[in-house]
Formats: sequence, C-alpha cells, structure tokens
Amino acid sequence: MKPSTSASAVAIIALSFAAGATDAFAFLSLGGIFTANMTGNLILIGLFQRPTYLITVIGALTAIVVFVVALFIGFTTTKPDGTGMAYRRVFGLLAVTGVIQFAVALGWLVLPTRDDLWMQCIFIALSASAMAFQTVIAKRLFSATGLSTTYVTGSITSLIEDMVAKKSGAVQVIRAGSVLTLVAGAFAGAAIIFFVMPLGAVLPLVGVIVAVVALWQIGRGSASTPAVTAPTTAA
Repeated sequence: MKPSTSASAVAIIALSFAAGATDAFAFLSLGGIFTANMTGNLILIGLFQRPTYLITVIGALTAIVVFVVALFIGFTTTKPDGTGMAYRRVFGLLAVTGVIQFAVALGWLVLPTRDDLWMQCIFIALSASAMAFQTVIAKRLFSATGLSTTYVTGSITSLIEDMVAKKSGAVQVIRAGSVLTLVAGAFAGAAIIFFVMPLGAVLPLVGVIVAVVALWQIGRGSASTPAVTAPTTAA
C-alpha cells in the first residue's frame, strides 16, 4: 500500500510530537528519566557523581528494561505475514499505545501522590512501553525510508547525507518535520508542566490520537495490504 503523502506525514509528525512531549513529561516529572530516548538513559547511568544517582539508576534501568521487552513484544506481534492482518496488527499496536498513554495521563491526573519511587517507576514503565511500541510502529510502517519518531540522530544524519547527495523529496521534508516537531512537542510539554503540572501527561495522548486517525484513513484506503511505505525519495 502506498498511502498519500499527507496521511503518512500526519502520522509521522503526530507521533514525533508525542515522543517529544513524552520525554519532556518523563524528564521533568519522573526524576530526570527519558522514556523515549534510551541513549540518554544509558548516559545517565554513567553519571555517578549526581547526588540522586541511585534513584536515577533505578529509573533509567526501569525505562531501558521495559523498553527492550516492549520492543521484543511489539516486533514479535507485528511480523509481516503477506496478508492484510499485518497492517491491522500494527494499527492494533498503535491503539494499545494510545490506551497506555491514556492510563499514564489519567493516573497522573487523579492519583493523590506521585512522588514515591515505586509509583514513579510504574509511570516510567508504562511510558517506556508506549514509546517502544511507537518505535516498532514506525519501523514497521516506514522502515524503507528510515523515518523514526523516538530518536532523531539517525534522522539528522540521513538529512545531511541526502543533502550531500543532492536528494530531495517528500521523505526529506517529512524527516525534517519530524525532527522539528519532536522539539516542538518537548517545548509544548514543558510549557504545560510549567503552567498546569497535572496535565503534563495529556499532550502525548493527543499526538497518538491524531496518528490513529491518520493511519485509520490509510487502512480504509487499502485494508488488504500488510505494510505501509512512505513516498519514495526523488533524486
């Protein structure tokens, strides 16, 4: 299936925004831990001179372990099988991601206490699993173009490589947009936490909902095709 450029772009941009907002929420509200950026967590584990090092290690390890396990589950349950079920399983995984983000947002909004380490680890685990599933979704649907929504180092590298090779097209525009939108999501998430802290976990859910709507339109356009390919790059 070859979805429209606009549908693909909306999904990528929305999920990138959600990733940025999620990391802003996690870093500012869950003890300085990332739940989308595992590279950052690995670095945090090495910063032994921090006064809260033990707590940081516990949170970072929780995020990393859950992220890895969720990746395994996500890739296992969405293996391409040559039928339309593959796409439906990927879409189902996105729906599960939305449910997890909703649980995080609701729990953060209504629970009377959020400062206990064990409670923060639960939120970290839920958030990390949502970001792992989102990473699987991007890999399954857009792997041919290398588009990602939870880390940008590869995206920036690909942008510069394409620039040197004088390649341009829809993929380059979407990739650049995803990088900028991830930053925008982090900024917006930080702003919400600053002004209305209990709503800090709501913004990632909004991004996932937008992606669900966009990918639902793709699925309706061609329900029998197992995978989505983003628009090809023009040389």
